[in-house]
Amino acid sequence: YLFGKDGGKQLSNEYSLDLLAQLPLVELGEDTNIQNNSILKKEFVNISDKLAISVKKIKEKNSTGIPQRNITQ
Repeated sequence: YLFGKDGGKQLSNEYSLDLLAQLPLVELGEDTNIQNNSILKKEFVNISDKLAISVKKIKEKNSTGIPQRNITQ
């Protein structure tokens, strides 16, 4: 574990951030292409899904919290 067991989760809690994923460290052979690794593909799909949801929530929250002003001359 690079940051200790559940280290990423602990850091995200400590800094009040959403944890997008915990990527496993995988050993690849010399002839293996990282893009074809099924474990990493699954994790990156999870990251992109969570990120899209987070961005949507931020956008919804900020669009209702920004005061609208009409400026006329």
